[in-house]
Order: sequence, then C-alpha cells, then structure tokens
Amino acid sequence: MLKIIMTAAVTCLTLAVPASAASVFYDDFSGDVPALQTSLTNFNVTGGIDVVGASNGYGITTPGGTVVDLDGSVGPGRITSKNSYAFSAGDVVTLSMLLGGAQRGSASDNFGFGYDFASVVDIKDFTVTGYLMAVFPSFPSLIGISTGGYLAGTDPFKTTTVGFTALTAGILNFWIETTSADNVGPLVTNVNLDITPSAVPLPAGGLLLLGGLGVLAALRRKRV
Repeated sequence: MLKIIMTAAVTCLTLAVPASAASVFYDDFSGDVPALQTSLTNFNVTGGIDVVGASNGYGITTPGGTVVDLDGSVGPGRITSKNSYAFSAGDVVTLSMLLGGAQRGSASDNFGFGYDFASVVDIKDFTVTGYLMAVFPSFPSLIGISTGGYLAGTDPFKTTTVGFTALTAGILNFWIETTSADNVGPLVTNVNLDITPSAVPLPAGGLLLLGGLGVLAALRRKRV
C-alpha cells in the first residue's frame, strides 16, 4: 500500500500545468487613420510609413482591413512598439504578422524585424517562419535580435514569425522596418506578440501527498 501511495506522490509531484499562449499585444492598425503617418496608436515611427485602408486608390488589396506600407511617401520607415513587455526565464516569445509584397510593380523590397532588450538576455531556440530567411539554433547573451529577407511585389500576404525561448528574464520592445527607398514598400498588418510561460509544476496536490507519506512512514516505524 505504501509503495502505491509513494508512486502516486512522485507522479503528482512531476505533473505540470500545460502552458498556454498569452497574446500580450495585437494591432491590425484599424485604429489608425489611412494617410502618411509619423506616429501610430501603438507604434513610434521612424522615417515615413503610409497607413492604407481596405478601400484605397493605390491598387492595394488588403487582407480584409488596414495595412501599413513600410516605405511610405517619405520613406523608408520603421515602426517600434511604444510599450515594453516583460518575460521570464523559460518563456517562449513569438512575434507574428501578416507580411506581403508591395503589389505596385516593385521588383523586390527588403524588410526586417526583431527585438530590442532593455538589458543583456540569454536565449535559445531562435526560430523564424514565413518570409524570413535566417534560422539560428542558439545565441549567447544579447541586447537585441534582428532578422529579415526580401519580398517581391507579387508575394502574397503570409504569416511570418520570429521567436525564441528565454533563458533569463528581460524586457523587450519589437520593431518592423524596410530600408528600401522607392516609396513602394512591404505591407504589414495583424501584428501579434505572444509570451507563453513555461510549464508550471502542480504545487498543492504533490505537497499534500508528500506530507501524507511522512505520516504513513512514521506509523509504519511505530508498528515495527
């Protein structure tokens, strides 16, 4: 009987609550006025970007809403999150967006995005999907991450992500940019930041069983 209870206790102590993704930021730019903009609701703007609505005179087909042209009328530009976001050691951080080509005869435009950390951070498992080109399996201590690629004007909107697992706690801002300078740039919308906590061991049940084991062991010794 004692052996069975001990097995149950060990099992309970090793169980973990499954981690669930937590979206801490989302912006489809629906709160921004379609026009040349030097600031957005949730982003600071460097250079020039254009906010483009679903109904526009530029020949741009949006994925159902508002997009940002990263190489606006006085571009090129960068957008950087106004708010900062904290993460803990073990968290999985993923920045995603819908990214597409300029759609206006542009042969190729570059783009980049990444994270700036408030202090040195250790990470691992740096991954990218979609239009991003570079994949790095691990990093030493960093104060920022950047990666990017190229988009033809005819490239359709595709979910593109950059993520990592934090080995130390930190605070980040994220940014998206182009350095192409022909006033016809990559289009972006549906920007989302997920911070998924690592699995958390179950505390209460395991501790109660452990306490029960102590009582049973004491009783057993008394009988002997």
